[in-house]
Amino acid sequence: MIIEQIILLNFKKYAREHLRLGPGVTGIFGANGAGKSTVFDAICWCLYGVTPALGREGAVIRQEDLVRDGQEDMGVEMAFNHGGQRFVVSRS
Repeated sequence: MIIEQIILLNFKKYAREHLRLGPGVTGIFGANGAGKSTVFDAICWCLYGVTPALGREGAVIRQEDLVRDGQEDMGVEMAFNHGGQRFVVSRS
């Protein structure tokens, strides 16, 4: 699977973010608390409806905790290629 883009709307600390990923290896760098792990949480939530923290037994994070503070709606859209076909997955 090759991820082309990720769009986050009111997901954790991101109000609206459009990430475009190019071919090859992608690195995500930033200071502590910058939102690097949030990108991976968004990918997992978009594809499977859970994040690593939500899926762990005994986790205290609820899906409602993923919504940006002060907002009611959230969503993630992800476009990727797999096996020569392009897919777009959206969850809100």
